[in-house]
Amino acid sequence: MPYLGRAPVGVAGNVIEGDLKVTGQLTAEDTLFKQILDGTDGSSSNAGDNLLIEDGGTDGSGTNAGDDICIEKQTADIQDNDITLAKMAGGTDGNIISYDASGDPVAIATGNDGQVLTSTGAGSPPAFEDAAGGGSMTLIGTVVASDDSTITITGINATYSRYVIDFTDIVPETDAQDFYVRLGTSGGILSAGGYGYSSFFSSMAGGAAVETSESSGNDGLTVSNNRTEIHITPPGTSGVGATAPGGVNCTMNLLMPHTQVTAANWHWWGMLRNGTGNRHYSFRGFGIRADSSEDITQIQAFFQSGNVESGRMTVWGVAHA
Repeated sequence: MPYLGRAPVGVAGNVIEGDLKVTGQLTAEDTLFKQILDGTDGSSSNAGDNLLIEDGGTDGSGTNAGDDICIEKQTADIQDNDITLAKMAGGTDGNIISYDASGDPVAIATGNDGQVLTSTGAGSPPAFEDAAGGGSMTLIGTVVASDDSTITITGINATYSRYVIDFTDIVPETDAQDFYVRLGTSGGILSAGGYGYSSFFSSMAGGAAVETSESSGNDGLTVSNNRTEIHITPPGTSGVGATAPGGVNCTMNLLMPHTQVTAANWHWWGMLRNGTGNRHYSFRGFGIRADSSEDITQIQAFFQSGNVESGRMTVWGVAHA
């Protein structure tokens, strides 16, 4: 039978065995006991039972400030997936949750656009930092030819001192055509002269070397003798074949295109099957622009006559650090 008398008084340590039922207010400086629901709503089950803690300063202060309720719960009692996102404290958009050296949760501040999450070592949370340089190649642009008179890529600027241009399976509409390249500025393609170059080729037919030759343009310093384009395929190769397995494949390095100190210069190497279809040529060359004040911003490729039937041109900027 529960105790129904007046509140016990006396020395500390009084013990009441059995149930204690208080119909009025229970006041104490500290309480340390379990609260058990047992059909307090008048039903025979715990369903719908409530534990009501009234306001008014249960700590004796007369206010709600500092009032607490302690619920003893073991970590093992928390079930997997009990804590939902809605129950987490609000944070800052873009922050990432990690842990500090003490093992406590910590929010990693949002980085700037383009930064990457980087380890800062043991005992320290990660951080958003600028990506370290690694001597990589950055794609500037790529274009696929489809019966075009020329193919052009822009975007060359002072960011890089070296650009790599790749020509892959470039095929002419008309058979036996030489392959040309021109550079350009923000004002347009440079086609009035100023190109000087030298190139060399060797050829094979039936698996045997049959010919070598050398061709030279002017030195690029005399305006009256300047070339109007760079001859990627040297004269004497009978041009690029338009039928399978024709086409030209070539890689070109463009150096110092935007310094206005040293004239833009380049070198290239590649292979082609000629217009007669009976020889493969390997070629290479180098060249320079006459005017060192030009800021090169674009490159254009085309054939001596007719359109560029198919193929791809791609430009990368090369970072050295």
